[in-house]
Amino acid sequence: MSKNDDILVSVVIPVYNAEKYILDALKSTKKQTFRHWECIIVNDGSTDKSLELINEFIKSDSRFRCITTENSGCANIPRSIAIKNAKGKYISYLDADDFFVDSGCLDKMYNRAIETEAEIVLLQLELYDINNKHLQSIPSHDFDLAQILTGKEACFKTLLNWEIGCNGIIRKDLFNDIEFGNLMNSDEFLSRQLLLKAKKVAFADTEYHYRINSESITQKNTAKFFQRALIDKELEDFVIANYSDQSELVLSFKKKRFVDYFYLHKELVLNKKLYSDKDYIEARRLLKNVFSSFAYDNEIRKMLPKRFSIIRFQCYPLVWIMWSYYIKRKYGKN
Repeated sequence: MSKNDDILVSVVIPVYNAEKYILDALKSTKKQTFRHWECIIVNDGSTDKSLELINEFIKSDSRFRCITTENSGCANIPRSIAIKNAKGKYISYLDADDFFVDSGCLDKMYNRAIETEAEIVLLQLELYDINNKHLQSIPSHDFDLAQILTGKEACFKTLLNWEIGCNGIIRKDLFNDIEFGNLMNSDEFLSRQLLLKAKKVAFADTEYHYRINSESITQKNTAKFFQRALIDKELEDFVIANYSDQSELVLSFKKKRFVDYFYLHKELVLNKKLYSDKDYIEARRLLKNVFSSFAYDNEIRKMLPKRFSIIRFQCYPLVWIMWSYYIKRKYGKN
């Protein structure tokens, strides 16, 4: 395959400092039996040997292309660059520290898309830690992979828990008019938007090795870590806009936002010394704005004990830590 017209699936890989794992991702793509693919790699300003390894691996295979950009701090930005440059009818996400388990992965997903006329075909995510210990299968192995869901049904299965994943192949035209977002974890919001837009979502009986790699997600010592609170608000608004008839679901997302806020504030207070002055000030400003928004939400205000209203945001750290444990115990886990 050499003609652009023959490209049906574009595999997109955002890469940032993934020298330990990137070759696994590239090798798993190269061994695919499906002929009509290309792979677009976007090196997001890596400072390790990632780019060197990529260039060496792809130099003799024109199906791979690599684009280098300045570091964006969010995987969605290099992913959006890859998608804009993609020639395929379908997009397949592949993270730099993950890999396709079997050589027929793209074949199975594409054939399933043609068979069902589904805009999205999802596969089986097998979650492992960095020591290769199996953690979870999403969906579970008793899930009926033969079923076909509407986009709204599929999206619903990601909301309270990730009953299904979001990796597979996605028809490229679904990305039209989609906001990628530039916040940490904004891919959670993007994935649900795409599912909701699809008329049909199907499943393929093939596996994707998903590595829970703390090194790739921790930005915990920067203000970006606290953007989780902003994503929580986006998801709550998304649920209200699309599932307003599901009152318990809406309340669950309000509780999640509420609990996450206290967890994040506790993290900032306990680990203040780990942050630069700039990041600490930015994180504090972000959390203060989130806390202020609770005053306009009657459901969240009901969750606050009456005594809480007399405690100012700038109060002693110990008091906030005590409240965070109270909230976690009463409303949920982090």
